Amino acid sequence: GAHKEGTEALTMASGADAMEVEIPPYADLGDFVKDLEKDTRKALEGGDEELTKRVIEQWNQIAESEYDVKIDEMEDCKKDVNRHYIKNAAPNLVKFLLENMMKQNEVPKANDEAASLSVAEAAEICLHEVGICLEEDVIPHVWPFIRSNIRSTNWRRSCAAVVALGATLEFTKSNTLCEDLGELFQSVVGLIESNHATIVKESSLFCLGKFCQRRLDVVKTGKNFPKLMTSIQRSFSEDAKSKAQGISAIQNLVESTLEFSILLPHLPWLIDGLIKAVSTSNKEVSGGASEALGALLGKVPPSRHLLLETTVRELRKRLQAAVERGCERGLSKEQERDINCSQENLTAALAGALVRLGAQVPEVWDCFIVLKDVIKRGMPGAHSDAIIAIGSIVTGEKQMRESSRTLFALCGRLESSIILLLVL
Repeated sequence: GAHKEGTEALTMASGADAMEVEIPPYADLGDFVKDLEKDTRKALEGGDEELTKRVIEQWNQIAESEYDVKIDEMEDCKKDVNRHYIKNAAPNLVKFLLENMMKQNEVPKANDEAASLSVAEAAEICLHEVGICLEEDVIPHVWPFIRSNIRSTNWRRSCAAVVALGATLEFTKSNTLCEDLGELFQSVVGLIESNHATIVKESSLFCLGKFCQRRLDVVKTGKNFPKLMTSIQRSFSEDAKSKAQGISAIQNLVESTLEFSILLPHLPWLIDGLIKAVSTSNKEVSGGASEALGALLGKVPPSRHLLLETTVRELRKRLQAAVERGCERGLSKEQERDINCSQENLTAALAGALVRLGAQVPEVWDCFIVLKDVIKRGMPGAHSDAIIAIGSIVTGEKQMRESSRTLFALCGRLESSIILLLVL
């Protein structure tokens, strides 16, 4: 391996056992890159995991540095000359990364096990950095792999291909990649329908989310949209990570330029699924569902007023139950954390729904009582959104959302009851 004096210690992995990565400043990378290219070829030919991971991490740092140089050039404030290390290394580098992306574990690690990155995870992150750096120039290096492997019966190959496709959609312009995209979209949906490997479903849903964000022209074509919605609906009954990716796809879809009318037939199950997801103790699922539900409700037309009212009632009931659970004695720290997550995101979702409804809130006094209860007995994380929600009931004005947040920030550690009096 290459090591030069005066290097900067950089790390990509997370956790206490993260491997230290040392690279020179960008202007002095010439000899270092030559040695790193040799190490890359050695790792590609079957180097050990430690070498492979170190090489990936070092390329990741070089890609980040080169992107910074590229931005400086665009902003006319050159500090270093762009030496195109990533572009020149791309043929072997991308091949090396794709090979290592096929070393996934069938069952993804739980959040509490994610102290350090696996080789496959590190390769995915590095490919993303390389893609950001190269943009369209990376397509010739990833596209053959995607087309050859996305339909593979080897789940590791198909999973790596679908992750590469999602990443490519993210870092390329929306008017590129026209060739085969419709067929590739259907292949991704097919993986969700037929593959039982958890990580494949999660990665495929991530990819569908990128289609929703970047390529609505493909999503809306022919039978693609019904297939997309079926895949998202199925994700609600999958594991937490797949569910989180399905929720992210919903938010991308709602926040896109898609005509909202196309979503109207799906609103009942979308809202029902998101409400249930908000109520879970998984922070990623609950928080994502709260945001997606807020975005969705923000576009629901006045003609669906009854649906909004039903949503408020259901959120209120679930929030009241969460407050009651939080008041039980003998809760463990883990239980308190889960209840806090549920209360916080249910309150945020209810606040969003109330802002949307304004003064036309069903069972307004019941909503007021449960929100006051959140401030009095609930977890601290839910207080600010409870104040926002009460402000929406009292004023019936959407502007109250921002003014209430500002008020809460200014009040800092003041007692919630005093803040409530100020809002009212």
